[in-house]
Amino acid sequence: MWQSPEEVFLSKDEIVVLTCDIFQVTQRINHFDNSLGSWTIANEESDFDACGIFRITYLLKSKKRFQIAISDDFDEISALMKEIESKVVPVLSKLPESEAPTYLFNTFSSRSKSQFIPHPKTVDFRSPFNFPRAEKLIHHCSGSYFSGTIPNRGTLFLSINYLSFLPSFSSLSDKFSVPWIKVVSVKRKLTVALGGYILLSTYKNSYRFTITSRVEETFSIIQRLADLGARRLLNNDAYTTTQRDPFRLSSSKFSTRQLLSRLDSFSRSEAYRNEFHLPATEVLDCEATGHLCTPFDKGERAGRIFVSENFLAFSNQAGPFLKLVVPLCDVKAVDVQISKTNSKYSDFVLSARDTIFMFVKVNDKGGLIDRLRYIVRGSSTSENNSDEVVVAEEALWSMEISNSSSSTSNSPVEKLGVQVEESVASKVDEVVPSTLNSTVAHSARFFNEYPLEHSTNIRTEAEKISAWEMYFSVYGKDRAMYIVDELEELVLKGLPAKLRGRLWLLLSGAQNDLCANPGYYEDIVRQTSGRSNSVLLEIERDLHRSLPEHPAYHTPEGIAALRRVLTAYAFRNPNVGYCQAMNMVTGILLLYCSEEEAFWLLAAVCERLLPDYYDSQVVGVRVDQAVLCQLVANLLPALLSRPTSAPSTTSTARSSSSSAVSLESSTLESFVSSLFRRSSPKANGGTSTDGFTIDPNGNTGVELVNLVTLSWFLTLFLNAMPLRCAVFVIDYFFFGGAKVIFQLALELLRLHLPIFSTSLQREEISDTLLHLSHFFNRLSTESSSPNIRYTLTSPELSLRLSFPGSQERPVTVEQLLKSARLNFGETVTFERIEELRMACRLRVIHALSDSSVREAIRFLQPQLSARPEDLTAVCFSFKEHYVTSRYYRIQQVQPAVQYGQVSSLNRPSYDMHRIDADQFCSLFRSQAPSTWIHLALPLFRLLDADSDNLINMRDYAWLLLLIASSDYRGKLRLLFTAHSPDYLLPEDRAGFWHRGSPTSSLSCDNSSPIVEFAEELTEETAVDCTVKDEISTLNSSSAPECSIRTDSFLSLNARYTGPAVLEEPPALTKPCFIDLLKTINFILLNDRKGEHDLLHALARLGQQCQMTVTRRSNIGAAKIETQPEWKIEFKEFLNSVYAIPELVLAFSQWIALASRIASNEDDLPPTA
Repeated sequence: MWQSPEEVFLSKDEIVVLTCDIFQVTQRINHFDNSLGSWTIANEESDFDACGIFRITYLLKSKKRFQIAISDDFDEISALMKEIESKVVPVLSKLPESEAPTYLFNTFSSRSKSQFIPHPKTVDFRSPFNFPRAEKLIHHCSGSYFSGTIPNRGTLFLSINYLSFLPSFSSLSDKFSVPWIKVVSVKRKLTVALGGYILLSTYKNSYRFTITSRVEETFSIIQRLADLGARRLLNNDAYTTTQRDPFRLSSSKFSTRQLLSRLDSFSRSEAYRNEFHLPATEVLDCEATGHLCTPFDKGERAGRIFVSENFLAFSNQAGPFLKLVVPLCDVKAVDVQISKTNSKYSDFVLSARDTIFMFVKVNDKGGLIDRLRYIVRGSSTSENNSDEVVVAEEALWSMEISNSSSSTSNSPVEKLGVQVEESVASKVDEVVPSTLNSTVAHSARFFNEYPLEHSTNIRTEAEKISAWEMYFSVYGKDRAMYIVDELEELVLKGLPAKLRGRLWLLLSGAQNDLCANPGYYEDIVRQTSGRSNSVLLEIERDLHRSLPEHPAYHTPEGIAALRRVLTAYAFRNPNVGYCQAMNMVTGILLLYCSEEEAFWLLAAVCERLLPDYYDSQVVGVRVDQAVLCQLVANLLPALLSRPTSAPSTTSTARSSSSSAVSLESSTLESFVSSLFRRSSPKANGGTSTDGFTIDPNGNTGVELVNLVTLSWFLTLFLNAMPLRCAVFVIDYFFFGGAKVIFQLALELLRLHLPIFSTSLQREEISDTLLHLSHFFNRLSTESSSPNIRYTLTSPELSLRLSFPGSQERPVTVEQLLKSARLNFGETVTFERIEELRMACRLRVIHALSDSSVREAIRFLQPQLSARPEDLTAVCFSFKEHYVTSRYYRIQQVQPAVQYGQVSSLNRPSYDMHRIDADQFCSLFRSQAPSTWIHLALPLFRLLDADSDNLINMRDYAWLLLLIASSDYRGKLRLLFTAHSPDYLLPEDRAGFWHRGSPTSSLSCDNSSPIVEFAEELTEETAVDCTVKDEISTLNSSSAPECSIRTDSFLSLNARYTGPAVLEEPPALTKPCFIDLLKTINFILLNDRKGEHDLLHALARLGQQCQMTVTRRSNIGAAKIETQPEWKIEFKEFLNSVYAIPELVLAFSQWIALASRIASNEDDLPPTA
């Protein structure tokens, strides 16, 4: 049957049987009818790749091969080949070579759509792997898995949580699945023979696959799914990655094709938002190619048009740089005209409030214009009247000419001194109209009252104002202005101080958030006023450390403004809360912005421009440090090696080294090794400092780069440069994004390469830090600053290091930024950074996740006194099950009002991951001895001392280690207590003695509302208690914190002996005691059918306990003259056990827990 053309590679098991021009029929020589390749349906919603015995392909001049037909019948494939020979080849021979690919694609696509395809049989992909029904397939493809050097052909399944491989022949190899959360590396290796292979690695194994079709698409999907899986490892009770998960809580509603489309849409939307600095809620709806009419040069620019719910954006594809973002809320109408010469092209005009935008030759295949008209709801279609379009275009040009002529006569540079200053002040509101709703009390803008020392003089400020006024007059002002190369040059010169705050809003895209959320900041400030928690206490400690050199933060007004902005954002985004360095960034924002503007700029920095930098685990900056080391290995390889002699001072970033490739391949490993280690630092002879494990045998250059540059990224150079210079960097950062920080960091490393090389030789870093400090202090914002010993070489505009005694021109921040752009602008692009982030993020997150578990193990080892290998196995399996089992469960983010308690800085690491009853039962049944699993629910109730349906890692580890230990007293105490009526409920007895325990009757819900990331919970109606009640609860020393058993937190060396109730177990009634005897019988005799001694020992135990209770009851009855209720105390029960050595010996049996968990690791499916 025909298929739509798709690129493929020929495999080794195919031979060519027919040929006609560029077309070939190939046959699979190792094909059998029972292979998985004959399947065509993965489940009820998705189609498999058809993999017949024969297929037809054609080969283009570009060496790309496309598959167009498949069949299991040679006669059928021969008939299709004859049809090609008679109808397609004659037409193809007459076409120009450039038109052949398009003709072939359209021809066979139409044949594929028009043919009748019988309904194929259905196969459920979940059954072979025992996946739950909630697991959804994203993609599948035919390929081979290499076991050593032997390829095993089969089908590769990519689902939400797993990568799975099902071989075609079960006799050759077994099926397997790999959870995405275990994948630490995904690479693609190109080879000539097989078209390349995909190498996927975990900590324990490596998997090599070859893909026969859609290799690029499959590799991209694997990368994205592995990235999503790694991000889930960051989840804990106070942090969620839901915002970055396109499948969360919706996978059950979509088919496989829809899920794949959702994944692709998520990636494209993220790239769209990053490119145009749009809010995090924008989702790309459609895009098309077309031309934008540019009135400033009366030309047309070819590019791509993007449309989302609130914006239309344009980016040119060739020629001079041009971008445009049009808020659709400002668009009044969309006028459309369909081309008369070619119906597939259309022209349309957007009529905004004060201007129009015209797009021509739009190839609208995806319905972009219809989507625009639906959003605007005011469009009028004009298919035959082209005069309106011409008139609109002429009106736009006439309006631009009028604006240009009027603007040239009003320059603020005509007068100097007082006249210039008055002109500047009067032009501020004209150039960038205000959109503020903030009150006078929250106006901030402390620069007006406390200007920076040595800031730009009045003449320079006036010249900048004039240049910006000219730009606005030509290219438009406000959000819908044209962004061209001239704008970048203006930004590099430094923004005018009077306009800096509002231009920051414009360049960063924060103004879109501000306009879309009027009054939001004032509301959140009002709602959070007077509240207190651990996060706010941390903010309070850092307030007076925020830009202490600036006088604004020596005043109550400055401190209060800083407190309000940081507090408001901590409650807006509990994932971030507060992180050190946010205070410095916010401090510089408040110098030039109102509080509301600073709040939205801070949101843009934390959520879009530097994602994950300031969250509770600072993942983003760790990843970017790894990316920087990769770039240094490629662009400045000498920095990561110890040279025998100092390098030349004239070397630039464009020079390469023969060892650059090998350095780049090993740099990520070296970085992760220096950051975290999976093994114990003491075992490796390393030392630990502030969470970083330093390897004495590691790459000193990598460690030096990390040490020097970490603060640059976190504070945007605010703690390195003087404020008057750092604001220039922030100006450019809001324009260019994260790539600006990378380029500037690389330029500084390149410039000081001799200094770094000397430090590496001497193994002394103090001189390097001192030299950098002197360099930053001598940076200037003016070209007239004297005594700067760095210069700009001409004509390359690349900075180089100068030596004392030389007469050189001074260096300004503008020159430094231009030199960074020149040397690294072409290589360090946003696309390259994102590519490296994707590659580095997996290992960094895995190292961070492992480090958190290792920290928990370090806490628990002295408390539980367990064998290290057993405790390690339990803790890692607990964390993995926590992540996998909660994926399909409704995410419950703690309300902002409780966030400070839930994410308390004093909360131990083992308490950050807690599981409920269902999760506990699933994990316990897979790891505990089979004779104990019927006690899962009573044991969970016993551990859940505060009745919140949650237990932490320490609770579970203590239980499992006790069961596996030889401590017979502890086991008997545990069993005796678990059979108390408080824990063994009547409904549990229905299936009590069956292997499969009943479903948990405990609710998985807690008191926290169900919300998603960034949803606000600051309103009083969203919580169960009022602000007044909450504050009194927080300030009360006797009130426990929400969902946290602070009384159970022990000191590091204190021994944990389990729940407090175990110290004095309650007495058991006769029915409960009979249940206890049944349990002991089941535990001891289930696997020992021939142990008659144990059977007699159990009978003796029952008799002795009965005699003990009877003797005590008789004594009591004589005193009170009534028969007391039958009850047995734990001490009486234990004394009876002591008298029976067979029972003591049986309960003293030890279980190798680590090996048991390892053997059952692959048998634990996620809880749906």
